[in-house]
Amino acid sequence: MTAPYFQQALEFIASNELNALPIGKTAINGDNLWVNIFDTELKLVKRGKF
Repeated sequence: MTAPYFQQALEFIASNELNALPIGKTAINGDNLWVNIFDTELKLVKRGKF
């Protein structure tokens, strides 16, 4: 048996095109479960501050 929110998250992932979701917070189950989509530009490792 899985936790109810975990099962809801898996169902959401399986039934939605994640690349088509808008940037920002999308509620799956009110304030209990959501997905947060963001867009960023990645840097090459050699240009990062490591």
